Amino acid sequence: MEVSLIIPIYNQADSLKCVLESIKYINFSNKQYEIVVIDDGSSDNIKGIIKGYQNDLNIRYLCHESNKGRAAARNTGANAASGDILIFTDGDRVLSPDFLREHYQMNREYSVCMGKAVEIYSRIPNDTIERFVYDIVKENMSVMKYAYHYAYQELVFNIYGENGKNHSGIPWISLLSGNFSIRKKIFQDLGGFDENFQSWGLENIEFGYRAYKAQVEFLYNEKATNYHLFHQANRNPNLLYKNILYFYNKYGDENILKYYKFISGEVPFAELDHVQEEIFYHLSKIGSKYRKGRHDAG
Repeated sequence: MEVSLIIPIYNQADSLKCVLESIKYINFSNKQYEIVVIDDGSSDNIKGIIKGYQNDLNIRYLCHESNKGRAAARNTGANAASGDILIFTDGDRVLSPDFLREHYQMNREYSVCMGKAVEIYSRIPNDTIERFVYDIVKENMSVMKYAYHYAYQELVFNIYGENGKNHSGIPWISLLSGNFSIRKKIFQDLGGFDENFQSWGLENIEFGYRAYKAQVEFLYNEKATNYHLFHQANRNPNLLYKNILYFYNKYGDENILKYYKFISGEVPFAELDHVQEEIFYHLSKIGSKYRKGRHDAG
């Protein structure tokens, strides 16, 4: 097996149906990849959904007895994976037809590759999921009129040139765990995700930081696209602050605190990377999450 697609899921049963439905359109030999779904202690009937797709897709189902968090779920999937290349997505991200192929072709011996995410602001229809997914993967206007590019990504991924190579000293801030690939050996050598992070926030950035320190090459391929089905996020700012302190105390790097100030809208991107414009990011905004100039930041 060459590729393992890792999908952690906690409830969100309808979203997982959409993801699995999209895999039917994947332009990649089904002999080259497996799908590893990690049920992180869901109350939804995730196992039943998996059973409905096992005749069409090569799916392995793993289940935590209780909710352990995103880092633990991804580690479970990665450790059980058979593929040499691990491709990480989420249980609420519909895959473009070329998603696996683009990650596979881009992945190099000692690298980590990020793909592009598109946000879909449209309700999942209970009775026509197949048509809904078809419209997404074909980028039909019926759903794409409710789509936009994730603003954090749009800003931060400017650290990559047209050839997809990183040209900054802070590529670790771009590791978004819902769309990236890495060779299993590198993932294991880095120790996987740190499971000490609480709830939502920063376990992916910290993994990227370790990869950067280990001199792993960072790449970006905008053709490796997935579509995030928007839902209300449960993001606790107090937990995020605790996570950043844990992250900082682990390494003592002042750039980690600067990163927190950046995502809090306190400092411009220029203080993290060498850019001419002062651009401030806003964690709490929906839509365009960054503005030029400090007085436009509110």
